[in-house]
Amino acid sequence: MSCSNSSCSLILVKPRQVLMHFNIDKYSRIIDTVTVINKTKNTEIIKVQLPMTKYFYLEALPKKVLVNPGGKLELTVYLAKLTEQRIHYDSFTVICKNNCHHEIQLEAEPHHKILDEIPKALDFGHVPLGYIARKVIKFSPNEKKIGFLFLVISCNPDFTINPTRGIISDKPMEIELFYKPTAYITFRTAVQVYFPLLMSTPLCFYVSAHTKPGYERDKILEAAAKHDELETCQKIYRPISLKTVLSKEFIVKDDELKLNLYRTKQLFFEKPDPNEKLKYELIGPLGRYLDTEAEIKRSKEIEFNEYIIKTRNENNATHNNTKLSSSEEFNKDLERMMEWDTYKVFFLNFFYLY
Repeated sequence: MSCSNSSCSLILVKPRQVLMHFNIDKYSRIIDTVTVINKTKNTEIIKVQLPMTKYFYLEALPKKVLVNPGGKLELTVYLAKLTEQRIHYDSFTVICKNNCHHEIQLEAEPHHKILDEIPKALDFGHVPLGYIARKVIKFSPNEKKIGFLFLVISCNPDFTINPTRGIISDKPMEIELFYKPTAYITFRTAVQVYFPLLMSTPLCFYVSAHTKPGYERDKILEAAAKHDELETCQKIYRPISLKTVLSKEFIVKDDELKLNLYRTKQLFFEKPDPNEKLKYELIGPLGRYLDTEAEIKRSKEIEFNEYIIKTRNENNATHNNTKLSSSEEFNKDLERMMEWDTYKVFFLNFFYLY
């Protein structure tokens, strides 16, 4: 009989991840436990593979451990005295009789209130094109001066951090993160934070955002849907006092509400002006809207076709028609030949008579 790590039929191990916090200046014994539960009605034999590093260790155990039917076995995990201000990782494995490996992740982090103020992830959500989103990371004041440095893994001009470096002192400090999208993309990048006095390795968190087209259109449709819901809901009769009727504020608000309702209703009946460009329309690489670029391309094609047809017609007309041309030299030659014929006849008659 075999089983997988996710659904073992013999034993249950929890938790699968152990996180410990330590202070390098003040050493204290840090202990955590991992429980192994026997799910069968028989005595089960398990094996434990110890951690590979010297930072974590378990209590003395034999090579094979027996777990009673339906019983529990607690494995105690100890954290050694650490001399390096950084995050430490390790793991150990519990193996059942069916050779099913249950791996338990071990992690030890240095404890400081400033490290807890760094978020695990930061999401801007949907940011419309051309808008600016802002997030703030606040650092509480500290007695000792602690320097910090923010580094972005993948450089993107749309995402900026101000300031990227500085010193935390006895005054609170804010780190501003700005995101201004210039294209319809899904943005995700990793940011590393260095604290040289607290840790030798950086902390890392992810920043994400997305931008989709049609934001202005969706905004108008949502506003129209809200007004439709207000109209469909049942009206409740509430008596109005004389003060509210005579007050100018009430009259102005009522007029503004009617005007807004009228404008939203007109959106469904009025046809949009084709010459008016909407804010959420796409723009081509030359700064023109896509429909104008299509019209320019179409007009160029029509002009080219007309030019081709015109030149072909002209060529056909010139080749098919007869060409009649007169030259002065040809006329002179013709006159000279006619004069010579007259002279020839005169000389023949003269010799014949005499």
